[in-house]
Amino acid sequence: ACEKADKIAAIASLAGAALRLDEQCEPSEAVSVLQIHGDRDDTILYEGSLYSPGARESVENWGTFDRCSGGLEDGGRMDIEVALQGEETLVERMRNCPSGIGVELWTIEQGSHRPSFTEGFSAQLWAWLSAHPKQ
Repeated sequence: ACEKADKIAAIASLAGAALRLDEQCEPSEAVSVLQIHGDRDDTILYEGSLYSPGARESVENWGTFDRCSGGLEDGGRMDIEVALQGEETLVERMRNCPSGIGVELWTIEQGSHRPSFTEGFSAQLWAWLSAHPKQ
């Protein structure tokens, strides 16, 4: 997404991590980004490490790259993890992003590195990605 922003409309990252080299990421244009991460992930730490930013920091970095302002706001809750009861996933969205651009964090509370997704998850993911086409 950093290197091919002219070709990529949107990405989704599941328990992903970036290196702490944010100054090397200079996307040529805005890219919509969805970060999905369990807050109990013991492989790629939700809070980050010495070498990689945490899930929240990664989303905030993309908000900066995409020229969003105002920080994260509550976007409600949803159920995407089979192994956890109820609406275990907190949705947060960056405020004031350019038209058509979305930057979101879906935190699976009590979620691990390898979630077991509900049957409807792929439809929810596709709906998010397709809602952010190349402008």
